[in-house]
Amino acid sequence: MATVSAVIRKSKKKKNETIPIYIRLTVARKHKYISLGQSVHERDWNRARQRVRKSHPNSHLLNRLIVEKLTEVEGLAMESELEHKPLGQMNLRSALERGSDCDVIEYALMVHQRLSSQRRYNTMHMYKYQLRCFQRFLEQKMQRKTVAFNEFNRELMLQYRQYCEADLNNSKSTVRLKIGHLKVIIKQAIEDGIVSDEFNPFRGIRLQRSKSKRVVPSVEEVDWLRNFAPPAGELGYHARNMYLFSATMAGIRFSDVVQLRWMDIVGGRLSWRTQKTRDQKALYLPKEPLQILESYRTGSELPVDYIFPLLQGADLSDRDGFGLLMRYCNSQVNRALRELWQSVGASRHYTFHTARHFFATDSLRKGMRVAVLKEIMTHASIDQTLAYARVESSAMDEAMRAYEMARSD
Repeated sequence: MATVSAVIRKSKKKKNETIPIYIRLTVARKHKYISLGQSVHERDWNRARQRVRKSHPNSHLLNRLIVEKLTEVEGLAMESELEHKPLGQMNLRSALERGSDCDVIEYALMVHQRLSSQRRYNTMHMYKYQLRCFQRFLEQKMQRKTVAFNEFNRELMLQYRQYCEADLNNSKSTVRLKIGHLKVIIKQAIEDGIVSDEFNPFRGIRLQRSKSKRVVPSVEEVDWLRNFAPPAGELGYHARNMYLFSATMAGIRFSDVVQLRWMDIVGGRLSWRTQKTRDQKALYLPKEPLQILESYRTGSELPVDYIFPLLQGADLSDRDGFGLLMRYCNSQVNRALRELWQSVGASRHYTFHTARHFFATDSLRKGMRVAVLKEIMTHASIDQTLAYARVESSAMDEAMRAYEMARSD
């Protein structure tokens, strides 16, 4: 007689101290394990009940998943005994990968919660926005509030694309972004064993990318900002310094700059963990960004104090509140930058993120290799970096004039 149970395996504990949940099948005192693709802290696991405790923020969804998988494997075990067929590892895996009646919306919310636990708040809020759009589509066009994985097919995706293009009049890039979010959810579902590796509701659906030109301030405009001196201590003063720091120090994102602490400066290098990718970076601090940081020293600062004071004294214990605070600070800095660009006579308003674009284009202009720039800026693919390598028309004109002069000599 086979027995099926849900267990956590402490021998598989991860670096973040969570322990993976497994379905364990016992036949003739021999165990077979299949991972559910989910992990919890030991304190959140009720061994007697084989369930996740309510102390876990996703206990309801995780317990529902456990019950569904236990039921599937128990049914497969009974079928095997009745037909006198051996229950092999592949049969077990197939049972766990079916998962077709799972709720896509509920699973997507679980993925969003993971992002929150990883402090990837900007990505989480962007994904929540995309998911709300898909939910409106289900309600308005399909007259339903949810959809199961076995109903999530190519036809549904074609209808959703048509809804975004025709009803919402979204651009090609926006449509690509919205369907791209759903691709992320399906990819994660495959990794978690909710659906099989072959599950692909996007097969044959082509998403065009709109051609967009990155907005980048000129070297002269950045120099204007560098030579402008807002009153010390005001928001404009901090916004200017943070922008110039990012523009000369690896194009560090706002979420990373605002969280820099004095203990992140070690031996003339900056060491920090990126908010977006969670990569640990350690880079040499050039003279200009180092001088900007040193200008904030008072002699009484502690290693844990923030260098730029926007988050000083804020309560960061609440995860959702932290995400809201980060977005608020970003919007306030961008508002201050708008006034600064107007004051120095720039051709337009450049947001904080354009400091990242400036660093990339300026580095390539000065001869930095694309492969090195990719690693410095933590780009996922070389294509992201190559986008900065497109030569502007003014540079091409200058190159042709130099070629003409060389020919005439």
